[in-house]
Amino acid sequence: MIVSITIIKIYDNKYPYREVNLLLNSKFNTTEKTIVIDPGHGGYDVGAVGSLGNQEKELTLEISLKLGSILKEKGYKVVYTRENDEVTWPSEPKEDLAARAAISNYEKATIFLSIHLNKFNEKPVTGTETYYNEASSQGKSLAELVQKQIIEDLKTTDRGIKKGNFLVLEKVKAPAILVELGYISNESEEKNLSNSDYQNKISLSITKAIDNYFKINP
Repeated sequence: MIVSITIIKIYDNKYPYREVNLLLNSKFNTTEKTIVIDPGHGGYDVGAVGSLGNQEKELTLEISLKLGSILKEKGYKVVYTRENDEVTWPSEPKEDLAARAAISNYEKATIFLSIHLNKFNEKPVTGTETYYNEASSQGKSLAELVQKQIIEDLKTTDRGIKKGNFLVLEKVKAPAILVELGYISNESEEKNLSNSDYQNKISLSITKAIDNYFKINP
């Protein structure tokens, strides 16, 4: 699928020296974009567990598969670091994260998204936050767009974008982000995150942000 958006300049009649930028038709081809989606945790590593018994590894996989399905419909090439609860790499944390990054680099990802859920001892805490590698300006741009779109569409608490020194972000060559979609330790957010319709809304929101990213970075 080819999406078109072009920036042109016109002059305002009242203020002839003021340039006005208009977005029209600038092209990017979705089939040329490889998006690697990393469902957090998996296999031996359940991640965080909510009070209702939901496991992070299960919910991140459900959301990731929904997201990937929507992206594929738009013509993007999608690669998952895992498509089920099996992981084929060693259980040592550093090797686990390095393996996920290696998949992204092998597939020559255009962008990399790691999907996670948060947990905190204080159960009232809620919200969405997105991490990026501070060495990547494009990663920061992607983080800003994803964070903004999720907050706008889902009205979650905005916990902002943050620099993250996570190994999985540092090892990936492509612009990479890690999204903490919500707090599984908060019962209300856990219910949302385990709801199929809500998962679809998250996936659509992230897809919109990705489209916007490629309009800026075709």
